[in-house]
Amino acid sequence: MRCRWELKWHKFGLSHHRPASFGTAQWQDPDKISIGYVIYRFVIFIYFWSFFIYNLLNDYDTNQISYYMIYLTNWTYLSAIVDIAVQFLSALTAAFRSRNGIKPLVPHWLYKTHWVIVNISHTIAPLVTIMYWGGVFPFLDYPVTYADLHLHLLTTLYTMADLFIHGTPRRYHHVVYPLAFGITYLLFSIIYYLCGGVDGSGNTGIYPILDWAKPGLSTGTAVAALLLVLGLHAATWGAVKLRLKLHGKWRGKQVTVEAGFDANGEEGGGGAAEGSSGAVTSSGDVTSSGDVTNGERDAYISVDIGDSSGRAGRAENRKDEQDAGKRKAFDNAGLVDDDGAVNSPNSGDRTQIV
Repeated sequence: MRCRWELKWHKFGLSHHRPASFGTAQWQDPDKISIGYVIYRFVIFIYFWSFFIYNLLNDYDTNQISYYMIYLTNWTYLSAIVDIAVQFLSALTAAFRSRNGIKPLVPHWLYKTHWVIVNISHTIAPLVTIMYWGGVFPFLDYPVTYADLHLHLLTTLYTMADLFIHGTPRRYHHVVYPLAFGITYLLFSIIYYLCGGVDGSGNTGIYPILDWAKPGLSTGTAVAALLLVLGLHAATWGAVKLRLKLHGKWRGKQVTVEAGFDANGEEGGGGAAEGSSGAVTSSGDVTSSGDVTNGERDAYISVDIGDSSGRAGRAENRKDEQDAGKRKAFDNAGLVDDDGAVNSPNSGDRTQIV
């Protein structure tokens, strides 16, 4: 079976073959509850939401609350804490459903909501950090406060670290969501200026580098910001790819390969009716099961390349042990279903593709 890469329009969507990934850590056993991961999500939730309430009360006391929503920093922080709340809820839901044997571990509406927000917060947070310290802070005449560090640095450090902890997948196609977020803010800033809006000090510019009374400077800032979004989303996509590679090296037993099929079993072809479905057998046949988009579907093929402990390809001193390990790796080759279970090609089982 040949594997090929191409830009598929359905990749801009939010359907995924394994919803459990959105409520579990990359490093936990996917078939068991990770109390440590649930505690981690709880601590992050308490810390960031506590700061949000504190900062909101502080703005209220200093009469800055009226200008809270004019700043991109606050838009981004709101997206971050909503994502943190959704991730905490996803972890709790996955733990509860795992304990009670309910599938999928994370409901579709929940993981799709998380997938949109995480793409926004994890891409825009580093954008805010770069633009604040590089283009805004040098114009300010007051010392650095904890609030500055939290909003413009610690939040970004958290998002970068979280990329290597949670199990949420990443598609570069989803750059459309942070781009839409950024364009929405830019349109808001233009409308705010045209309506005579000012900041708390009476300035027309929300930021020194975003003042539509100086259209050349603001246009340059807008273009640079949108280009940064493209680059930063690529960086987060690469970070997730690195996380998966490290997981496969240190803990993984499976290699996932993505390929396109139509309902007739031809790779990458069209012509399948929407709503039809398909399955792949160990022999490579495709039968009907799951959703089809524009005649194409994704097959997720997982191959166990190690022993039952997950330490794949460990060399032994004696040749007979090496040969046994090779036979074990070959015998364990199989297809993964949407619950993550591996079916042996010798068993004759069929694996559903969703």
